[in-house]
Order: sequence, then C-alpha cells, then structure tokens
Amino acid sequence: MDSAYSSTISALEHIQLFVCLDLASMAILVFDYFLTIELEMKYIWSSKWSIPNAMFLFTRYLPFVDFLVLLYRTFSTGLSIQTCNNAYRVNAGKNVQI
Repeated sequence: MDSAYSSTISALEHIQLFVCLDLASMAILVFDYFLTIELEMKYIWSSKWSIPNAMFLFTRYLPFVDFLVLLYRTFSTGLSIQTCNNAYRVNAGKNVQI
C-alpha cells in the first residue's frame, strides 16, 4: 500500500511540474509575441504576400493553437478517452509536421 501511495504522489508531482512548465513556456511565447509584433507588422503585414511570409505566419501562430489544445486537454474534466487521445494526436501531429 505504501509503495502504491508513493508512486501516485510521484506521478502527481510530475504532472504538476509539466503543467507549470507548459504555462511558463506559454508566458515566454506571449512575451516574445508582444516584443516582436511591431516588427511583424512593419515587415510582414505591410509587404506583398509571398510563400516566406505565409511560412512565417504559420510558424508564428501555430504554437498558440497548440497551446489552446494543451489547455483544453490539461484542464478539462470528464474527457472521454477518445477525446483525450485526439487532443494528444493533434499536439503530436503538429510537432511531426514541422
């Protein structure tokens, strides 16, 4: 019984650590976004549309979509196993595509 309890506590501590790391990385992403939005508007939004511009915007804003799925997966309660698996696949598939 003692071993099962300690392994459960350890697993919960790891989950809490990963959630904190995810939130900290999102804070850095948002901070970087606000630091560079002026340059983005100057060089990307005001220029003629091109493939490099589209690639820049794709890579710039895809992490926000990823984070929304991560928030949904982490903080939603009562998710079915299928919904949880789909959310993991969205995050993992995005990482493989890039």
